[in-house]
Amino acid sequence: MPSNKRGRAEGTPLSQRQYDTLILLAEGDTPEIIAEIFGVKRNTVDAFVTQLRDKLGAKTTAHAIAIAYDTGLLFIPEKKEV
Repeated sequence: MPSNKRGRAEGTPLSQRQYDTLILLAEGDTPEIIAEIFGVKRNTVDAFVTQLRDKLGAKTTAHAIAIAYDTGLLFIPEKKEV
């Protein structure tokens, strides 16, 4: 099944802003912090989250993050040995 860089194979690809929001959420940032980083209102970030959850077929934000890791949309980089 072919996939794309920013979304599930069977879904609509995430926009760059939705993808960036997903990354920040996965790193533990709150919507309030993300709004400050992007220079937008909290409601705008809430809209990004709702849209990315819908596109990923997720019930919750945590579910969206899990789907992103499971599908390879997000990954945990390997730690280099020192």
